[in-house]
Amino acid sequence: MNVFSGINHLTIFILIAGFLLTTNTVVAQAPTNLSQQFIIITVVLSIGLLIVIGILFFLQRRNNKQLKLVIAQLHDAERALNASESRMRAITDIIPAIIAQIDKDQRYVFANAHTGKVLGLDPQLLIGKTLREARGEEHYIEVQSYVEDVLQGKRVRFERSSLLAGKLYYYQSNYVPEFDENQNIKGFLALTFDITALKLAEANLDRLTRTDSLTGIANRRHFDEQLSTALARNRRQERGITLLYLDIDNFKIINDTHGHLVGDSVIVAFCERLQSCVREVDLVARLGGDEFVVLIENSLPETGEIIANKLLASMQQVLVINGMTLPLSASIGVAYCCKTPDAKTIMNIADQALYLAKAAGRNTYRVKLS
Repeated sequence: MNVFSGINHLTIFILIAGFLLTTNTVVAQAPTNLSQQFIIITVVLSIGLLIVIGILFFLQRRNNKQLKLVIAQLHDAERALNASESRMRAITDIIPAIIAQIDKDQRYVFANAHTGKVLGLDPQLLIGKTLREARGEEHYIEVQSYVEDVLQGKRVRFERSSLLAGKLYYYQSNYVPEFDENQNIKGFLALTFDITALKLAEANLDRLTRTDSLTGIANRRHFDEQLSTALARNRRQERGITLLYLDIDNFKIINDTHGHLVGDSVIVAFCERLQSCVREVDLVARLGGDEFVVLIENSLPETGEIIANKLLASMQQVLVINGMTLPLSASIGVAYCCKTPDAKTIMNIADQALYLAKAAGRNTYRVKLS
């Protein structure tokens, strides 16, 4: 705009100069007729017009060069941008995580190759679709609150599980808000990692910390946790609860005489017989050494005695280990509480009953009611 304004001013200046020059010439030479004046004016104007055309041509060439330079720079920038996007896509496509860019209208702008692999489709098919359209109503309901939070400018992290092709997967998602140059929300980046292996490892570790390594049943830690939970549940329901406390008779003699391997075999055999005498819903645990407990919820006063008699009967079967026939019997203390006690109280009642069974000559049971 400034260039053309300058050109207009220059043109006017030249025309005025030509006119003045022509006037001066006419006055000085005092031509004798109008025909000569017309010729002189025409020549001057023609020369001025040629000068203007020349200047315009020069300026146009200069503008063309500048325009070509700008176009070349734009092309270079476009090629650099395309190269950068290609590099970024190449990087995101090899990362084993779901990476997506979603705008403020919750529409997909970008999705990497792993996203398509997990969903079983071409990731380009997601572009332009909303989260609800692309992932379905069930998935959208699960993540809706997190999406709303990130579009308010909050960073969000959460875990969830999903059933894909009949297999349960666990995922950790991170939503990171994106802002424009005016710090307004323009969307968010979604990064989701498959943490199934980690979750399974955690579950296995948790199971190991709550399981007796020799017998595979619950250990003391797990029993203590379940006892507290069962007592709280039983307190609400106001039903009876039974606890059996068991000792293998003369186990120390067996262990000292035949060694720890034989002793371990005896413990495993005893545990198997004990489990065969109770229901699957009843909790069987090894507290350590040759001490076992059985926790029975929603029980009757006679429930403990029934199980104790079944267990004593099962001990009559011959136990053969490494060709040796070994005696196997147990002393059993049975505690029954119609009003729910605390954990320490019911354990003390069962322990007192066990002491009475041992005092009665072992291979028997005693019951204490509360």
